[in-house]
Amino acid sequence: MSKNFREIFWQRRNHRFNERLKQYVRDKVIAKFKECGCDVFIQSFKKLPNQYNGINIIAVKNGLNRGKTGDEIILVGGHYDTVESSPGVDDNGSGMVAMLETARVLSSVQLKQTIMFVAFDLEEFGLLGSIAFVHDYLIPREIVKNGANFLGAFIIDMILRQEQAENSQKLPPKAVPNAAAQIRANQNRGDFVAVWSRRGVDTELWQSLSKSWSQLQNPFRFKLIEFDSPLPLTIPTADELRRYDTFTRSDHSSFWYHKNANYSSTLNAVLLTDMGRTVERRVKTLLS
Repeated sequence: MSKNFREIFWQRRNHRFNERLKQYVRDKVIAKFKECGCDVFIQSFKKLPNQYNGINIIAVKNGLNRGKTGDEIILVGGHYDTVESSPGVDDNGSGMVAMLETARVLSSVQLKQTIMFVAFDLEEFGLLGSIAFVHDYLIPREIVKNGANFLGAFIIDMILRQEQAENSQKLPPKAVPNAAAQIRANQNRGDFVAVWSRRGVDTELWQSLSKSWSQLQNPFRFKLIEFDSPLPLTIPTADELRRYDTFTRSDHSSFWYHKNANYSSTLNAVLLTDMGRTVERRVKTLLS
C-alpha cells in the first residue's frame, strides 16, 4: 500500500493545477484495477461551467449472478481528485489506496455478489462525480435496466489520521450521543475511523461492516465508531440540512439523496472517515 502512496497519490490531482498529472493518476488507477481482474471503463460527464470533462473510473468484479436476474451489487467508492492547493495524501489518497487494496485482496475470491469499485472525480467541486454516477449510470443502467439489487455503498474519504493522545478528539454530544459517549470513555482519543450513517436507515450496512471488522485477527487494526446521524430517509428539510449539513459533505450523500425521478427509493451508504481530526470545529453547528 505504501508503494501506491509513493507512486500515485503524492501529488495534486486537480484539473486547474495540472491536468496531465491528473491523467497520469487515472491511468495508474485503471491499470491497478485491471491487474485485479476487474472490467474497467470510464464515465465522462460535464458539470462545470467551463465544460471541463469529469471522469469517473468504474471497475467491476463480476459476481456469479452478473448479468442475470437476482444480481446483487456492493459498491466501494472514493474520490481521487484533490483541491488545487493540496497533494491530497489523506484527502483522499488514503481512501483510494484502501479501495485498491480491497480490490487486490478480493481478486482471488469468487463471490456471489458483484463488487463495483468507483473512483469519483470532482468531489471537491460539489460531489459532481458521484452525483453523475448515481443519476446517470447506477440507477438507469444497473438498477432499472438490469434489475440488479443494490445492497449498499461503502464510501472511503480520509482514513489516514490516527491520534493516540488523550483529548485529541472532541465531539459535541447532541447529534450523535452514542459516538460521543464512546469517545469520552476512551479519554477523547482520536484513534478510530468514524462510520457515518443515517439512524435506523443504513443500520444493516454498519452492522455487517462491524461484524466483519470484529473478526479480523490483526491486533493493530484501528477502531470503528458509528456516527448515526439523525438525518431522515427522504431528502432533509432546510432546517435539518442547516443543523446536520456536515453529515452530507462527501460522496455517500449522493446515494442517500439522489434526485433520479425514475427510482424513488433511497440508496443505502455509509462513509468511513477520520474526519480530518478537526471534528469539534466542523460540527459545532450541531449544537445550534
